[in-house]
Amino acid sequence: MPSAVRIFLLACIGVTFAYLLWHAGEPLRLNIGDPWSDANVLSSINYVKQYGFLETSFTDILDVGPLTADSYRYIHYPPLAEIFYGATAKYLGVSDIGTFRLFALGFSGLAMILLFQYTRRIWNESVALIATALFTTSLFWMMYADSMHQAPVMQASAFLALWGLVRAIETRLPRHYAAAFLGSLACFLTSYDYWLFLPAAVLFTVYSKLGNPFAPGRRHFVVLCALGCLSGILIKCAFVIGAVGWEEFVADLHLQFLERSTSTYDRKFASPLSTLVRRLTLVFSPLFWVTAGLTVWRAIRAPSLVSVIKDGVAWILVVALMFLYLFSQLAASQMLASQPLLPFYAIGSALLVHQLIVDGGTRRGLAIAWLVFAPVWSFYFMLSHPRSVLDRVDVAKVNTYMATNDRNDFMMSNLLSDGHVQASFQRHYWPTLDAADPSDAPVQMLRVFEITGTDHVHAAVFTGPDSRFIDKSLWPLAMPRRLWSVTGWPHLYRTKANKIIAEYDKNVLANLKEVDAQKVLQLSNFAIYRIDRKTVLERVFRNVPVVTSIDLGSLTSTRHKLLGWTGPQLTKDGQLGISSIAGHFTCPNVSGPASAASPGPNACKTVLTKLGLQMKDEQFVPKAELMLRLERSCDVQLSFELASPSLIEVSVNGFSGRQPAPSRKASFVVPSASIRPGVNIVMVEHLLGDMIPSTSVARIDITQACP
Repeated sequence: MPSAVRIFLLACIGVTFAYLLWHAGEPLRLNIGDPWSDANVLSSINYVKQYGFLETSFTDILDVGPLTADSYRYIHYPPLAEIFYGATAKYLGVSDIGTFRLFALGFSGLAMILLFQYTRRIWNESVALIATALFTTSLFWMMYADSMHQAPVMQASAFLALWGLVRAIETRLPRHYAAAFLGSLACFLTSYDYWLFLPAAVLFTVYSKLGNPFAPGRRHFVVLCALGCLSGILIKCAFVIGAVGWEEFVADLHLQFLERSTSTYDRKFASPLSTLVRRLTLVFSPLFWVTAGLTVWRAIRAPSLVSVIKDGVAWILVVALMFLYLFSQLAASQMLASQPLLPFYAIGSALLVHQLIVDGGTRRGLAIAWLVFAPVWSFYFMLSHPRSVLDRVDVAKVNTYMATNDRNDFMMSNLLSDGHVQASFQRHYWPTLDAADPSDAPVQMLRVFEITGTDHVHAAVFTGPDSRFIDKSLWPLAMPRRLWSVTGWPHLYRTKANKIIAEYDKNVLANLKEVDAQKVLQLSNFAIYRIDRKTVLERVFRNVPVVTSIDLGSLTSTRHKLLGWTGPQLTKDGQLGISSIAGHFTCPNVSGPASAASPGPNACKTVLTKLGLQMKDEQFVPKAELMLRLERSCDVQLSFELASPSLIEVSVNGFSGRQPAPSRKASFVVPSASIRPGVNIVMVEHLLGDMIPSTSVARIDITQACP
């Protein structure tokens, strides 16, 4: 390799690390790398510091509040990275994310040293240097090199195992055997992403150095690494079973494969290939396809399978593609899942570039152009991408305000990230209202008040698209529209991606306006809004007219509906327009409104689960709420026309009346003592339970007898 090329590659590696170190002190990010997972690690660290590893059973607690039986234990992923950062926080007193990033960069630096040492012993030093430079200057690696989540620890442990293995083959020293075993264990205890790559790499390494890896005198190397990998799996399983029990462990194992590989929990998921082709081009540069194409071409033209294996990179591509196929939903929705292809890109491209350099002449010029283009591609996107963070001062202001004005255990937000809300504001994340028809927002908001048992809610609403310009936030916005350019390479279609986020924000703000939300804090890139139940009810009541009848098959009936209704729709025979009593969930623990000076918490607590946020103690009631505007306090007769013989009960302001027997007609006289001037909420309850699906109402006549 020419000395100028060597100096250039070393400079690229140095500049990359300098750039990452320069940005390490940033607050919690919103749109670079994997900030969702960083936020989750910060939440988990709080529990380790307070309760220790024994009470948390070495599992991640991604929750807020005291550790209880309801606290969400994230048992999907192996926990070694979180264990390391939890121990660092607990025993070294570290709390700032900037310091944690320095540890992550330490792991990433170690991974690159081990990658170089391993690669030069399998191929040669020039290939090793090129591979290391391409690895560190890839856009993918630069995004995740200082992440607190699994990527840096996994890469360091995987290449520790491979370096230890190749050195054990060369020296037979105990310390190298130990490195191979511990690296394998740590890799499998950190992430699933190398569960195919590392075993395949072990087999290739032994084959490359000694021949048949299962022959006598060689198989013990394979067994050693296999025991390390198996130990990592068993330790992870032991942690999980100790934390949640056997049945929950099996249920979560089942969920992982359904959630990560199918559309069972992501019904609109489709066409992962459309996203992945674009994403791989973005994070590895278009040169990735040159390496992939030539690798496939050489494999097809190879005279035997042995020659394919000796080629050294085809197997990496195969196992990476197998991983992406098995976990297609995960790979399409999250950029990080593409990291099994990073070794193929780096080593495969290095072998190709090295050969071009050796060939000399024009080919050497192509090689140098390749080595220049790859880092320029990555740095262009890193430097041109606006960095969005959650400012520490802003977070402190919000928490000071919320400590006085909010006692709820949840907060609404349009951030599309639960981790940031939990780590920063110590509350569960609840998506902001984004009804396609903003006029539906008041009723939807009242439903939130009803099931949570609170009279107020705060929402953190972020402005500008940069705060959501990241794979996990763009996925739910763009995937239903099949905008693969946004899910795959939004950096190349920034205008389109920004437009989608802006449309979502516009919808959110329109919904906030419909519920008369009041802005109480304006921060650098987001604002805090307060939504009050009393204000929302007044907003809903304004649209209720005085009528003498309500046609429940008409769209105008929506002005009178509150909670628990479906429709309007036609009966199966198409002869009658109806609305059905579907019932609704409510919080039975409500004890009354809190005083303005000391706002009370939501009476029914929110509980974070693997399937999202759920309500604790919520209760289903087979009732629907109807709003009637009455001008005077007089006796009122309510006459119901039902679609089929049904049994209903009507209650309003202390009055309660029930049909004597199932019928298609029901009439109730509400005394004047239970009627208030203005809007009255009438509860209509379906009493036949499961005997019929629901009660369907076609018409209600209102007759008021005033002297």
